[in-house]
Amino acid sequence: MKIAYLTSGPRGAGKSTFVAQLQKENSSLLVFDRDKFFYQKFGNEWLDPYIFPDVVRMEIIEEEIKNIINSTGGNINLIVDCYNGTYRARIDINRMLRRIGIDVVNCLYFITSLSICFRWFRSKPDGFKYSSIAIKHNYESYHAEADDLRNQNNSNGQFDRIFQINPLQLRIPGIPFI
Repeated sequence: MKIAYLTSGPRGAGKSTFVAQLQKENSSLLVFDRDKFFYQKFGNEWLDPYIFPDVVRMEIIEEEIKNIINSTGGNINLIVDCYNGTYRARIDINRMLRRIGIDVVNCLYFITSLSICFRWFRSKPDGFKYSSIAIKHNYESYHAEADDLRNQNNSNGQFDRIFQINPLQLRIPGIPFI
């Protein structure tokens, strides 16, 4: 079975750090890290929306995830660390994953306080570029768009399961590969 876990949370919520630690603990866990991938492939140019509009970015992401899936045989556990601050973005990524052969798409919904997001965001190499107001706005905007994730019954049917993640604990509740 091919299973994907899409990370979702505001900037600075600890998504990439959490995923990197999980991968250290389990080398068979596959990871697609959007930021690392684009920096390696395009440097800082990928940040410019005029050079790489969202539709082009999604095509590039889809191709790379296909390559990851095709490089392995049989069952996979893939974490897709790809910022998705809106409901629409989560739907688009979910559809893309299912279209390329992922059987189960789960969401890792990061429950991180604003104070921790602020501290972790500031510790990033480019964190000094953003004001406190901008960080708070990003946090509030993300959570205003996260109603689909707060519903533990997942009544919208977008994801097979939604896991609430506390990034201070290195585990995904109820997942045996961790």
